Amino acid sequence: MDLAALAALGPYFRLERLADGPAADCADHDCADHGLAAAPRETGWRPGLELASADGVDVLVGPVAHRMAARVPRPSELRRVAGSTAHLSLVGRLLSPLLVLASLDLAPAPELEQLWWRPPSGHGGDTGNIVDLAVSASTASRWLDGESGDGLPPSRRDWAEWVGTALLAPVAAAFEASGVPEQTLLGNEAAAVRGALDALSVTSPATAARTTGPGVALLQSTRLAPTWTGTPFTPGFRRRSCCLVYRALPGERLVCGDCVLARAPA
Repeated sequence: MDLAALAALGPYFRLERLADGPAADCADHDCADHGLAAAPRETGWRPGLELASADGVDVLVGPVAHRMAARVPRPSELRRVAGSTAHLSLVGRLLSPLLVLASLDLAPAPELEQLWWRPPSGHGGDTGNIVDLAVSASTASRWLDGESGDGLPPSRRDWAEWVGTALLAPVAAAFEASGVPEQTLLGNEAAAVRGALDALSVTSPATAARTTGPGVALLQSTRLAPTWTGTPFTPGFRRRSCCLVYRALPGERLVCGDCVLARAPA
């Protein structure tokens, strides 16, 4: 697996490789405060830890809220709906490439400190909030080329628990502090796992089949096990909370296929 192969799976799976070196954009974001000894040279990239900060949440939620404002006029509701929309897209973006790499026994237990991100370009309408994600060249070598000999934690279950603790929990805490309910955020995380497998089933069924194992491990982790019902990756799968996006959709209030509000298949 290389970065080009990941990108071919779809926009949510793409990772860029950045050169190691002093960051050109650290004047506004003090990389030393984030514990980063070497930052990418390219401008515009922000430290991954900002995804778990109030500033990072504001950068992601603000444009979504602006586009939704006409249809969700109450400020408190707008913050919840726009925040959930941005969070659902972000966790899908974080989990999608990691699930594929885990299926190949690549990528050691990831941390936000290893990631870089750029705000979305605004494409995709209200639900299009796809951030750019990157890793440094040295991290890419450890994850993809096995240069350091690092592997997954002792078991797939341990990997899933790590992802929940090191990636999902701090990001969710920042969004919860901005006004999005905790149960909505947890449901978004479960839905993002399902969404990654759904996307793979279209672009690469063989990869989807291989990635089912890490996906089930995440859904059965301590963090996500209480957030869904049914059988993973089947029509009967349901999250236990609603992502709230339907409140901003024009016309009929349609809901997602895995929503708690959706009618279960007969």
